[in-house]
Formats: sequence, C-alpha cells, structure tokens
Amino acid sequence: GIMRLFQALQRGEIFGEACQLIPDECTYATMMARLNDFDEPEDALALWTELLSSPSKKPVTPHVYGAALHSMALTHQWELALTTVRSMPAKVPPTRHCFGAALHACAQAGRPKEALELLNEMASRWGVTPNAHCTNPAIESIRCFLQASSPSELEDLLGRPGWEIALELVAALCEAG
Repeated sequence: GIMRLFQALQRGEIFGEACQLIPDECTYATMMARLNDFDEPEDALALWTELLSSPSKKPVTPHVYGAALHSMALTHQWELALTTVRSMPAKVPPTRHCFGAALHACAQAGRPKEALELLNEMASRWGVTPNAHCTNPAIESIRCFLQASSPSELEDLLGRPGWEIALELVAALCEAG
C-alpha cells in the first residue's frame, strides 16, 4: 500500500538514488494524513514513532501533531492523544485541530470527564477558544458514555447532569460567535 511506496521512495528504489525521498515534517504530516484517509492509521502512527525516534527529525509544526493525533483518535488511543497534546512544546502550541483530534479520541472512548478537562485547559492553559470542531466531540463523549452507562453514573462522574453540561457548551459556542 501507501506505506510500502513511501518506504521505497525513501530507499531510492522507485526512481533511483538520485531521486531518493528525504522526508521533512511536511512530508510526514502529508503521509500521515493520507494514511488516515485510506483507513491505515496504524501505519500513520508508525511514521509518527519513526519521526519521534529520529535524532535529526522532530515534529516542528502543529500539522504533524494534528495528523498524529487524528491517527490516535482513529485507533482509539485516547490516553496517548491526551498525553501528546498536553506535552506539545511551547514553540509548537496546539491548534484547535490538535485539540479537536484529541477530543475526538476521548469521544470515541466515551471519556467525558477527560474531554471536558481538556476543553477547559484549551482556554486556561493555551489561550485557545474552543470552536465547534472542539466542542462537538466533548458533547459526543457524553453521548458515548451514556450508551454504556446510566445518566446517574454520568452525573456521579461529572457532578451534574450531562444534558446541562451539553447545553452550556452549546451556549458558549453561540456566545463566541
């Protein structure tokens, strides 16, 4: 598939060594995004791991992080997504896209407490105002939790009813414009 082609280009097997692909962070971001598009997020995460382990290459753009976070969401790795977004270096602050991908991972796992904590951190820690791309997965995490649990369990977890929190999130979106 796509990953084998990418590796062959890196080794110079397609067009010869003169046309060997030496990937930069843009190449990695693009490849990870395409692998996600073609339902190969595990391969995208393998590229992420390769990038992190390379002494000469480090992720330096939010686009690389965003693609990796999206892969984590697709593979249901919500804990890794939260750790990754929270540990992004100050010189590469998380964007709404990065937060949205991490929140999507929480939604798929039915982790509303973690999603709401991250949503609050966006503004308090990074100064990023949540938009619909971020708020919708937080609301979705409440819905997913309720598919496996009762409303009273959700209220015990969050300290108040999920519907109340969801309405507040929608109201905050309307206020933000």
